[in-house]
Amino acid sequence: RTIGSASVGYNSGNAYSLNLSYSNFEADLRSTYDAAGSDTLRLRQVAQSASLTQNLRFRNKEQERTRSFDLNISYQSFYTEATETQPEQRTGSYTGSIGYRIQLGKRHFSWGLRITGSLFGLADDQRLKYGFSTNVRKGFFGDKLGTNARFSFYRNQSSAGDSYSLVAGGGLDLRVRRVHRFGLGLNYNSRSITSADDLGQYQVSAQLTYGMTIEPRKKKSPNGK
Repeated sequence: RTIGSASVGYNSGNAYSLNLSYSNFEADLRSTYDAAGSDTLRLRQVAQSASLTQNLRFRNKEQERTRSFDLNISYQSFYTEATETQPEQRTGSYTGSIGYRIQLGKRHFSWGLRITGSLFGLADDQRLKYGFSTNVRKGFFGDKLGTNARFSFYRNQSSAGDSYSLVAGGGLDLRVRRVHRFGLGLNYNSRSITSADDLGQYQVSAQLTYGMTIEPRKKKSPNGK
């Protein structure tokens, strides 16, 4: 077996960061089994992956505003050498996404958007997936009460047919005396094939949450402060 990996990272401190990584795994195996008359089977497999991640951030301390951009690209491949009993197999996938997010501290507001695409290939069969997701949150009364909403849509294309998936949701969160936190969430998920006789599938769910934060009491100083 041969295993290797390498990575390079850079961080400017506040504004920009970059990470590049690569890994390789190769296995060359030889085994003997009695069931086939002590024949020898030679198996060679190679797996590789590479990724690139970049982040760019702009911050305005006076306005308490932060804007960030990120770019992610990744590649994965898997190869199995042909033998007397099985043909050669190759698979590969490419994935890329770009995201944007803005946060306004004084207004207790945040919004984000991400666009994603991926391509998967197995022999002559290829599958393409692309879509986007977005989410928004707004706080009220000093961020004691918060509202949030999210939505995503993805389309899948392949030789077997096209399909799409949709996810939507929203919720409320309430903080009481910095200790208790209550939450309510509503979710909708659907998946359908783009054909006239397909009814699709969907799911609707609701969720109630409760959390408690316990902080240790601060010890008083000798002077009573």
